[in-house]
Amino acid sequence: MNANPPSGLERLYRFFQKKDSERLHGLDESYFLGLSPIEKIQAWNFISSSSRLSDERISGLFLLDPDRAIEFFKKICLSPVEESDFPAERRAFERARLALLHYINLVEPNAEYMNQMCNFSSSKFEEIRIMFATSVPEKVTTPEIISALKSMIFTETDEMAVSSAVMKFMAIYGMEFDADNEDYKVIYNVLRGGDGSGKLAAMKRLKKISNPNLI
Repeated sequence: MNANPPSGLERLYRFFQKKDSERLHGLDESYFLGLSPIEKIQAWNFISSSSRLSDERISGLFLLDPDRAIEFFKKICLSPVEESDFPAERRAFERARLALLHYINLVEPNAEYMNQMCNFSSSKFEEIRIMFATSVPEKVTTPEIISALKSMIFTETDEMAVSSAVMKFMAIYGMEFDADNEDYKVIYNVLRGGDGSGKLAAMKRLKKISNPNLI
């Protein structure tokens, strides 16, 4: 007979001990449903107690208490991103900072925090450049974000990174992904793999479709 599944804080504590697919899928709202006010305080203290917040801990804090999390994230972002001689650590630090900025801008879009994200558009790590392109806001933006995405479109060598930059750039100009839209496919393919003049022409075409909503 199967044992009863863990509930409340026990399930949350166990999550951070796991190394299976559940850990890979990350935290979701179910980990915090039904917690009492005291348990929520304990959960917050447990998740935030790590000396270095991982992106999964960051998402957990946001799920647990979005308003408190945003203020907490802002305080962290007052300090520069940690440095390390080890690439894996540097990548983790950059992932965490991008996650913080993503959640801040998700709730309170702000030019200062949005432009901080641009620092990662030229990261040495492909994963981080992809994360930048996929996580910057599209409904509101800044000239700096548009410039960073343009730079990626012209200079990026990683296929996933340039594809992500193109899709976000097009979304900012009002063209959401649509595989059945011939105009979308033409502009996407030119921005992704065309020459410099072709990319400039495609960008001018986008400007005729819609103007970015600058903050």
